[in-house]
Amino acid sequence: MQQGDHRHPFNGRPGSPLYEEIYLLKDVAHRMVDPEWLDPGRQSNSDEEEYEEAGAWQNYVQHLSKAKDFHTRLGIKFHHESYQFYGTDLDSPDRVEFSRQNYSHFQRGSFPHIDLSVNKGGFRTYVDRRDWPVTNRENAEAIVSLKPPSGKGDGTVPNSSGKILLLGEVRTTKIGTNEGSWFEIGHQDIYGTPRAQNVVFTCIWNLAQKYIDDHVGAAEA
Repeated sequence: MQQGDHRHPFNGRPGSPLYEEIYLLKDVAHRMVDPEWLDPGRQSNSDEEEYEEAGAWQNYVQHLSKAKDFHTRLGIKFHHESYQFYGTDLDSPDRVEFSRQNYSHFQRGSFPHIDLSVNKGGFRTYVDRRDWPVTNRENAEAIVSLKPPSGKGDGTVPNSSGKILLLGEVRTTKIGTNEGSWFEIGHQDIYGTPRAQNVVFTCIWNLAQKYIDDHVGAAEA
């Protein structure tokens, strides 16, 4: 990930600093979540200090801790009967990059935090001199914007995620535009392609066949 001249080499693998340097940060533009969004009605606790210690943020941290523990233990393990398929050829966020531009108080107009005119890269926010997000543009020193996706995948998950499990070519199927249009190979729609269905049906067939062999016995030739 790159923000201006600052580069953050996150690889997304178990043990990488995603949790400490993105998910658990509150006051940077590339944070996972604005703490105010977790419980905007302050239903967890009305007291500010107690809210911080035992409210929505602490609940968020506890869930992240469970997720981190699970992902660390899971690593890149897979069952010996595993097969996989994933979509490719669509623009996907394999690389996350923010741009930072100095903000002039004489600039006219404003912008929403989500700019729908920019394809999946429309997040923008004002930041102060420390690069902390601010809601009042009068206190802003710069504008940080999330750039459009860089990389290929299924429009949501990048190719690098599909490649992380080393199952080999026989048990790995990449589905691109040669299998269908852009609208048919997206993150959800890909399940409707013949190749994806063939992978799923083959897995189900193999599981059923193994169960029969284990409990009834293999068929005679």
